[in-house]
Amino acid sequence: MSNRPGRVRTLCYIDPRGDGPRIWFHVMPDAKVVKNRLHLDIHVSGSRSDPLATRMQRVDAEARRLTDLGATLIGALSEDGLDHYAVGMKDPEGNELDIN
Repeated sequence: MSNRPGRVRTLCYIDPRGDGPRIWFHVMPDAKVVKNRLHLDIHVSGSRSDPLATRMQRVDAEARRLTDLGATLIGALSEDGLDHYAVGMKDPEGNELDIN
């Protein structure tokens, strides 16, 4: 776990065969009134070399699928000029997650 001043402490588990997902653990400096038991970032958009519009379609399709399963859409996480798009959601128990 990185513990350098000014950095968020992180730990990453990577499947040595490359088949499974990467699982990141972050110690966050901000305080929350209610803590999540778990916050997932689910990567479905593909490679950064894919056009942003294509990645956005993939993210939105997964967000619709999860909404159909009971998740709640919080909103899009994007800024003009950034080559990144994500959608914030909550699972049925209120845990936050991001689809990117």
